[in-house]
Amino acid sequence: MNCTHCNAKLKSCEFCDGHLTVYKTNPDYMQCDTCKMQVQIASDTSFNKKFYSDEYLNDLEHESSIMKINVQHYEKLFKLLTKNKDHVASLLEMNKLNIDECQCYGGGFPQLESFYPLSKLTIYDLIATQYRKHIKVFTNIYDTDGMKITYTAHDLLKGVKKTTNPTFVSFSHILEHFSFQDMSKIISSAANNLPDGSYGLIYQPNISAVKGKTWVHYNIQHLSFLPIDTFVKFINDFDELEVKVSMSYSDDLFILFRVCK
Repeated sequence: MNCTHCNAKLKSCEFCDGHLTVYKTNPDYMQCDTCKMQVQIASDTSFNKKFYSDEYLNDLEHESSIMKINVQHYEKLFKLLTKNKDHVASLLEMNKLNIDECQCYGGGFPQLESFYPLSKLTIYDLIATQYRKHIKVFTNIYDTDGMKITYTAHDLLKGVKKTTNPTFVSFSHILEHFSFQDMSKIISSAANNLPDGSYGLIYQPNISAVKGKTWVHYNIQHLSFLPIDTFVKFINDFDELEVKVSMSYSDDLFILFRVCK
């Protein structure tokens, strides 16, 4: 069977039993006719290490201007989260488990994570050296007083590091940079390598909020998008994971899950 739009042979969706067809709103992507997941059509859908090693963070003035806008975005988001009883309950449980650190995978500058009541943020990032070098661009805008921020070079394709104590991990604006297959491996590593009582945070673009081809999150570095309901099902399909909080916000989605073993 071929696509009625471009006559290309239809591809099977990796998430469900639907078919990926060219998305009429943006023909650079294909969309599943069942779960509405979108994947970029570009032939090379591997994570672009060269771009982030050679080109990213070259314009610090631009990065600073974006963060000055983002700080209000994340402040409003966290105020909403503090009104969510399930989110508050999760924070109380993390406090009882003495979880006082967030391991930010692909975290770069930990903009959302800095609003959490934590004493330490450990960023595992492919270009940790570049972020560490320019950390003042971040701390001049975000309130991180009393918070220790450390950077460790790490390729997220190698998965989440194995821990023995309950841990809080985050994936903020990073998973959309991977193919769905690689994203599945990353979440699977969290399910396998984190002990009972651990928590995970996912924050990224919500394809349900798309406003057309010029949507802010459509770019060559973003390889896959899942609508929030599809994402919640995807996480809950892991026996070891349970979504505790899910919500749409602006053009993004927020998911907080717990490791249950």
